[in-house]
Amino acid sequence: IYNTNMSSINPFLMGLLKALENNAIDEDDTISVLRETYVLLVRRKVTKLPVTKYDTFFPALIERIINEPNKVKAFQTQVQTEQLWVPDQVFEEAFITKEIYNSRELNFSRLILQEIDKELQTFGELPDYSTIHSIEHILPQTLDEHWKNYLGDDATNINLPTIINTIGNLSLNSGSANSSFGQKPFVEKQIAYTDACALARDIKQRSETWNIASIKKRSSYLSKVALKVWKWKII
Repeated sequence: IYNTNMSSINPFLMGLLKALENNAIDEDDTISVLRETYVLLVRRKVTKLPVTKYDTFFPALIERIINEPNKVKAFQTQVQTEQLWVPDQVFEEAFITKEIYNSRELNFSRLILQEIDKELQTFGELPDYSTIHSIEHILPQTLDEHWKNYLGDDATNINLPTIINTIGNLSLNSGSANSSFGQKPFVEKQIAYTDACALARDIKQRSETWNIASIKKRSSYLSKVALKVWKWKII
């Protein structure tokens, strides 16, 4: 929740923890409500929806759910009543088309990539994300002559700057490795990428030309993973 950078919900979080301290809510319900809050905030932030309602909605929310027998369901109902919930279709579309990389909010961009990577890992064996924490643009943010020639007409596509920052063009690597990749050709990057990161392994296995179409294809694939990661509990 902290990495969503939504400080306007802090009064609700403090109220929830105070209720836990006073035994007005048990630990399992507290964790569940926090989880539902986290999912909501990620969905709305990815879709870049307005946050103007947060200042009035969240401070009053604790009083609206604390006396309900099913607090998680009450939380979900309040969110839906205020039309703050983001449906799967809207979230999926945003995950494909919106910029996930934001240089001003790297903690949120990194959170998204790490959670997706965890979901893709086999047998629950996770790498040390404190060392694999640098965000790699597979198609570089600045194109040299090689990449311009490689991309052909895609190099002048008006939407390319946005597409470069979508999830389909991103991976995780160590800082030292990331700085060495730069504008290297796609095939060279594939060879050099770490096997510890599931996102990087996914890139290594791809044989297509790395262009707008392949980035969109990978974004679509990862959007299905995102729907599994950021979902509400079914009540």
